[in-house]
Amino acid sequence: MNEEEAQAAREYLNRLSAGQDEKIAALKEQLAELEARRKELAPRTFSGDEQAKLELEGVEDEHDEIARTPRVAEAAEKERLTHAQAQVHRANYERLLEEQSKLEDEAEELLKQYLDKQVELRDVRSKVCSEGRAAGLNITYEITSVAEKLYERGREWEVRQ
Repeated sequence: MNEEEAQAAREYLNRLSAGQDEKIAALKEQLAELEARRKELAPRTFSGDEQAKLELEGVEDEHDEIARTPRVAEAAEKERLTHAQAQVHRANYERLLEEQSKLEDEAEELLKQYLDKQVELRDVRSKVCSEGRAAGLNITYEITSVAEKLYERGREWEVRQ
């Protein structure tokens, strides 16, 4: 999944969340209407009104069905949301994995170049010592690697901070 697909998945998550809220609000409104109708019919059923009793049973059945609907819809939306979130995380994972691999390759190449330069530097230092001695100079050459020099410079920098 590329960055565009990941962005599309994030937008889908936002739409799911907004759509879920709208559906739940509409169902709550329906439940409120049915509850009001139930309160209106209940006294009539106690006075023996058979028509009101039948209508109340229908209202209660509809109320129960609608009350179940949000739970079912919520479970389905939660599953879709979880799936969409997993897709976004997978896209981020793949993008970061690719970036990590690229950085590892670059670091490996830089390390190889560094080691090659260390060998080249060692050879030049050896020639410097040989030529200096051949010229009659009292050469005592301390060989310090670039890494050691960088480490020391870093320590000096830390002390100044």
